[in-house]
Amino acid sequence: GLPAHDVHYDLPRIRRLAIDAIGALSDDELSARVGVPASLAPALRGARDLNEARDYAGSILETPPPAQVQPETLLRFRELVELEPKELLRELKAVGGDLKALRLVLTGRERGPELWAVLAALPREEQLRRVDAAL
Repeated sequence: GLPAHDVHYDLPRIRRLAIDAIGALSDDELSARVGVPASLAPALRGARDLNEARDYAGSILETPPPAQVQPETLLRFRELVELEPKELLRELKAVGGDLKALRLVLTGRERGPELWAVLAALPREEQLRRVDAAL
């Protein structure tokens, strides 16, 4: 029953299948497998595997140490905090806001899940608390 030809370990294909498998999970299934609230599921969708999804969740749930960034973007963020996440980011970009600085303040990392998903997952009070800590 074994193949008579060479079998190749195709890591890129395996990674693609993992991404597809994560994409096929419902929000409840994905959050249960990662062990986080279902409200974080949109932020986990960009993960390439469940370990990376856990890492994304940790970056959102754990309060990062205060980051030293230029305050202009953070002050503008405070003014716009009532907007929906995608609209808020669009407004910040329109005025030349530093979205990398905002991500760093909110998650403590320069890379991670989509910034709109981070904003959607964090309660506004927590967003403001993290921004205020950096100001």
